[in-house]
Amino acid sequence: MTLADVIAPYPRVDLIDLDVQGAEYEVLASAIDLVNKRVRRLHIGTHSSRIEEQLRHLFTAHNWQMVNDYPGQSTSQTPYGSIHFGDGVQTWVNPTAPIVAAAAGRRVRTRKKPEAENGEKVRNLRVQLNDLQQQNRALKRRNAELRERTRAGDEQLRERQGSSAWPLRFVEKWFSKRGRS
Repeated sequence: MTLADVIAPYPRVDLIDLDVQGAEYEVLASAIDLVNKRVRRLHIGTHSSRIEEQLRHLFTAHNWQMVNDYPGQSTSQTPYGSIHFGDGVQTWVNPTAPIVAAAAGRRVRTRKKPEAENGEKVRNLRVQLNDLQQQNRALKRRNAELRERTRAGDEQLRERQGSSAWPLRFVEKWFSKRGRS
């Protein structure tokens, strides 16, 4: 099944979250005409610097706007601080995607008028805000997971206190001498 097969039944697709383990460029390039006509946003997991560069050329040539570009196997500065990315991440917004769904029998309109530029900027900022809110929720979930793992590790350390090479009493004493708890 191709990406065009997946998109074909829908007059508008708000978001495609794509992670196809190294076939990102081939999948997207083969369906670019339909993607340009119907897709509003793409969030892509990338798997090589060559693919990342191919996607930049593909979407720039089709006038898409880049929202995020975090190369794989690198540490990048993000709105949430410095993050190491194993796989890369690219997020793109299509400024000419349909804004009114044809599902209700209305004609699909596209934004082509210059006076709509400020509205487009507002929409792009809303897309970015939505993406940041999603990332924030994911980071909060990860933070809660790490806190739980730390709590569980502390409990295990207390249980092993007598057999450990570094008893909890020693660790607590060391931190208390430095004004930490």
